[in-house]
Amino acid sequence: MAMKKIFCLFLLFALGTFALRAQDILLMTDNEMVKVLVVEISDTHVSYHNFDNPDGPLYKVPRKDVARILFQNGKTEIFNVAEPAQSPVEPAAGKVISMMETRKGDLVLAGRSLSDDEISAIFGEEGLDHYNSVNRQRRLGITFISVGAPLVVLGDILSIAGACTFSEGVFYNLTGAYRYDGPVGPDGQYDPNQDPRSFSPVYGERIGSGIVLGVAGAGIATLGFAMVVAGIPNLIIGNNRLKNIAKEYNEERGLASSISLGCTPNGVGLAFNF
Repeated sequence: MAMKKIFCLFLLFALGTFALRAQDILLMTDNEMVKVLVVEISDTHVSYHNFDNPDGPLYKVPRKDVARILFQNGKTEIFNVAEPAQSPVEPAAGKVISMMETRKGDLVLAGRSLSDDEISAIFGEEGLDHYNSVNRQRRLGITFISVGAPLVVLGDILSIAGACTFSEGVFYNLTGAYRYDGPVGPDGQYDPNQDPRSFSPVYGERIGSGIVLGVAGAGIATLGFAMVVAGIPNLIIGNNRLKNIAKEYNEERGLASSISLGCTPNGVGLAFNF
């Protein structure tokens, strides 16, 4: 009975701790994301406490400045859909809208990697699922390359060792090398006039061992090479799909950059457009 009470108290404590750490995310129309605890949503304002200071002052932000809210229970409420910006600078607020970038499988905004909750707040649940699918493909490629490359090296080492052992056996065969298997005298030497049956050729086992090592090495290297060949396209395609997510985000907000050949005020040349 006492153990049940202790378990229940521990469970309540764990759930309470989780609840305290739960957060809402405000995605503003200028693409800024704020971690908050939403208190009230009125027709004109959204009231909230700062997530890092839940007992602090109550803040209010105009509802028209909020694009959507991702609540701690996973529910998303959309208020406004930000119009694509004509330039990376908001004329009214004077804020620079950061371009989304990619870094080691992460989506990066304003120099910071986005969490799953933040990605969901920006792209919705379907967008988060797509992002996770892209990362699974990237991780598959990385895993195949990481495992396959060492296998190629190991297989090559075994193949080289097998070739050396096989060559040694062939050399012994050509030179007629034998191993003495007969009795040894008190001085540790053997009599060359001993029964010839006491001498056995050594080339057979060398050649056999070389063949075994060579075949094993070739098989391992082939397996590793196949994994690398399969991993590289998955990694490249995954990286391109991830970059496309960031590219579409930037294009929707007029933040895509490009280099083109065209006329400039000073003549014809390269123009960098963003």
